[in-house]
Amino acid sequence: MKQTSKKLHKLWLIAAMAFLITVFADPAVVKAASAPADLKQTSASFRSVELGWTAQSGAYGYIIRYAATPNATTFNYERTTRNEVFISGLTLGTTYYAQICSVDTYQQYSNYKTYKPAAWSNVIEFNTAPDSISTVTQTDATNNSVTVSWAPVTGATHYLIYLGNSSSASTAQAYGTTTACSVTLQTQPNVSFYVFVQPIRKTAGADYYATTSSNYNSKKCKTVPTAPNSVSIKQRSGYSTYFTWNATSTADNTDGYEIEIRNAKNKKITQENVSTSAAYKSIYNKKLFTQPFQYRMRSYVLINNQKKYSEWSSAKKYIPGAVPKQIVRANRHATSGKLNWNKVSGAASYTVYWKTSLKGKWKAVAKNVKGTKANVKFNPKAKNNFYYIKANKVKFGKKKYSSSSESKNLDVYYVKPRY
Repeated sequence: MKQTSKKLHKLWLIAAMAFLITVFADPAVVKAASAPADLKQTSASFRSVELGWTAQSGAYGYIIRYAATPNATTFNYERTTRNEVFISGLTLGTTYYAQICSVDTYQQYSNYKTYKPAAWSNVIEFNTAPDSISTVTQTDATNNSVTVSWAPVTGATHYLIYLGNSSSASTAQAYGTTTACSVTLQTQPNVSFYVFVQPIRKTAGADYYATTSSNYNSKKCKTVPTAPNSVSIKQRSGYSTYFTWNATSTADNTDGYEIEIRNAKNKKITQENVSTSAAYKSIYNKKLFTQPFQYRMRSYVLINNQKKYSEWSSAKKYIPGAVPKQIVRANRHATSGKLNWNKVSGAASYTVYWKTSLKGKWKAVAKNVKGTKANVKFNPKAKNNFYYIKANKVKFGKKKYSSSSESKNLDVYYVKPRY
């Protein structure tokens, strides 16, 4: 019995010593579980990150050390019993270098700042998100491209570009990545859209990049619209000429129009701005009633308060009919009178037409008139007497033209008689 008791006592002492060695042994002597080989960054904000890895069999926990230089001799430490760690108190837009090891015991875990494992994992990079982008500016446009630029962002190595149809980033689609602070985007004519720019900090040797959901900015951009088409003259009266057109893009994609008028010698008579909300443009100018002219329109967008223009629409010529001054009759019952009119510059002769209702048919009452007056018919019983004075062989450049066909409807005048 005594021998058996001594043997049990001896076995108990051996077990106790083994336990004490396990608990109090020098951490450097105890072999820990293998260090995770897949340490990687999983999220980032301006001043914090998360790292993750695959849990190791037999590991009680993990120690992570990191520094802002790749060959550091002093480190910051974190510990965790999970397979992920949150690190805060970092500098925005900065690269850090991290390693991880596994620990087997609570003692090793408790002494995480002084514990010396058999081996640390390979060094990996992790990054905090770069600063927010302040302003995105559209700097140029063509009919099928826009150029945007921005100031360099602290900590950014690249910039993500997204395109969207609204100011909501949730609907934007990825376009590409650039390291520059300017990008030209190819697109379609007559469109407007939003360009989103998001600064990122890319991790070397990995697909991961650090950014946040709130550090982007955007700009509504416009391409140069095409020129209006079907530009024409709608009405002429009181020395005002009314121009109309068909817009080729919406007001949202266009900031305005310009209309230009030149004489037969290609000298500018006037050039005026037109609002996108206007249904027509009225231009008061007596020259447009006394000389032939040509007109055209173009669209524009404002980029940094500078106009970017479309091509001009096709120029159209207009040869006006002459404007009558008065008709003088011998008395109130006279069926004829002398009609006087203003000269149309460059006209070789005139033909005078007459009718008594707007829906009536024109009748030539004076032909091949060389001057600016002629004896013409007048109906004293009619409510109105209308006259159209066609200019013939008007010189325009190297050619000659008669009054434009539409002038027969536009340059019609009711003439009040004198006695």
